[in-house]
Amino acid sequence: GFFRRQNSGGGRPAARLKQAIAERLGPDFLARKCRRLRHHLSRLPTTPETFVTWHERRSLLAALETIDHELGLDPEVLVKVPTRRGKPGLGPAERKRLVLCQQNFANSIIRLLGSQRPDRGFPLLLATARYLAAAASLKQNRLLLLDARPADAEVIDPLDQAGSREILELLAGQNRLKVAAQRRRLFSRDRKISEFAWCRLENAATRYAELQAAADGRRSMRVYPENAIPARPGRGPELKFSSPASVAAARLPAARRKLEQLESEYNRRFGYNLFTRNCVTELFATLVRALPPPTEANSGFNEAERKVMATISFIPWRMFTEVKNRLHPAAVTRLPSLRQRYLAALARREPAFFVYLKECNTVTSSLCRRGGGNEGFLLFTREAGPLRPLYGAINLAWSLPQAVCGLFSWPFDGGRELRKGGFGVLFSLPELFFINLRKGSFLLVPEPPGTG
Repeated sequence: GFFRRQNSGGGRPAARLKQAIAERLGPDFLARKCRRLRHHLSRLPTTPETFVTWHERRSLLAALETIDHELGLDPEVLVKVPTRRGKPGLGPAERKRLVLCQQNFANSIIRLLGSQRPDRGFPLLLATARYLAAAASLKQNRLLLLDARPADAEVIDPLDQAGSREILELLAGQNRLKVAAQRRRLFSRDRKISEFAWCRLENAATRYAELQAAADGRRSMRVYPENAIPARPGRGPELKFSSPASVAAARLPAARRKLEQLESEYNRRFGYNLFTRNCVTELFATLVRALPPPTEANSGFNEAERKVMATISFIPWRMFTEVKNRLHPAAVTRLPSLRQRYLAALARREPAFFVYLKECNTVTSSLCRRGGGNEGFLLFTREAGPLRPLYGAINLAWSLPQAVCGLFSWPFDGGRELRKGGFGVLFSLPELFFINLRKGSFLLVPEPPGTG
């Protein structure tokens, strides 16, 4: 998916790569490998094992034909990388390091082509795309990297999640500094150029580009977990099968039945259940499996531990209390949440009471703005202590009208307001009994002041 579909476009860099492969592996290496792979792929796989092999060969064929046809990159897959001062140009030292990076990618491609790894198709495609991105950077005299966003990344409304344009601009500025720092480390002469460091810079640059576009007014933004490997789906090579289509049609019903069986087995073994298989029950099931097998020396200890773990409550906060009282841990380490770190940093600069008054609600909070799923409640109750039932009643009164209005707006917003109000009611009820479940949702938020 990173490459153009026409049989050209890679220019001189793609031609040089193909020539280097011919010099190292033989002038007919690519054509010969492609013919052999097409012959193998003409036979449909009949078992799960042969399908895995078939799929790996198809990926390899896609990589070989990409190089053989000298395909170029789609300009849309490249992310422009800023420096800390916002100057786009490459310095002399960076150009030298980038030439070395490009040569490293070419050497990796040649090593992969000569290896026997069955799964080398995707690494070949990725290394080729990075090689061409480095070549484009040298040609345009600015650093260009692959867009690291996964195809299934969540799409959000950034202004709704952040609450204000200022927050988006602040986030973009913080990420610009991170990109500049990682760029300096990657191109430092004292450091070895690693694939992991290159991938981290790709991800940092992609996040900065998304945040800057959001700060400039774009109303959609893709978010995803840390450090994804760049991958973009695209059409694979067209194949001609030696067996007629009727053979595939005859096998399809059995394959569907097998898929249904596997899905049912997967849900039976790994499906989530609020009471019998949640995060707590699976944590202790893993701990029990991790205990060493009973011996004469430790059989009593292990058996006692297993019995205690089997009776631990499935409710997280109850579990924590029971672990402290019954398993006697040697130490307990508390990791403060983002909100707690943020409040502590603010309290070092302002009176704690005024910080609490400002940050205890979703209206005046500088960390949690309206948006991002926090409309279903008004007050944070974690720090409320004995006032938690009162705060819970206020939250209930806040969210109940939203849920009622959501019933009438359902045909127009797809149930969005009803869902927010309903969750607000659901999570406010435990607060009436001193139980805090809701912590607030912070998908886009700046780093706490003083921690950067």
